Amino acid sequence: MYLLGRRKQNLEDAAKSINPDIVRPVQCDVSDPSSIEAAVKQIEKESSHIDVLINNAGVLGPDHKGIDKAQSIQELQEIMKRDWSGWDTSFQTNTAAIVSVSAAFLHLLDEGNKKRGWATGRQEVQQRVEGANYDANDPRTSQIITVASIASFNRFVTAGLAYSATKAGAAMLGKSLATLLAPFGIRSNVIAPGSEYRSVSGHVARY
Repeated sequence: MYLLGRRKQNLEDAAKSINPDIVRPVQCDVSDPSSIEAAVKQIEKESSHIDVLINNAGVLGPDHKGIDKAQSIQELQEIMKRDWSGWDTSFQTNTAAIVSVSAAFLHLLDEGNKKRGWATGRQEVQQRVEGANYDANDPRTSQIITVASIASFNRFVTAGLAYSATKAGAAMLGKSLATLLAPFGIRSNVIAPGSEYRSVSGHVARY
């Protein structure tokens, strides 16, 4: 199991907290294609395949908290324009990286399918290779899991407009990958973790 992230010390601490015998930290900036390729090459030295890729990188981006309580157009304008340069970073990390990271690992996911005896290449129907050594009781194929957010679908601004937009993009990309990769036997699914939201009336809803 490989854990990718920008901060080396945080990665090492996380690996130790899970299981240092099976979790390997790999330093990588998912917003930098060259850093992603370096991470792939490092993993290839130790493993011929991967079974599951989880796109979990995320940043909050520009803070638009309190925008729903703006009392004037001028106040609304100021909040909406807050930290404008942060939008680029948010989209690079939360949205674009899903494509660049998934693309970089596709061949290792394909190798994971080969290990389970699945025919590779574009297939009308996924089928096992005749004579291949595999567990007939294991129907799994390689998978990409993209972590979006309930903010992807929530019209209320919880963290920020940028965060909601980038996570909506993440959800859409996960759905698109499901269609694009299905003929190659690679699944793509999206999960949208939720939170607690307290309405103006004081009612609490959990998503």
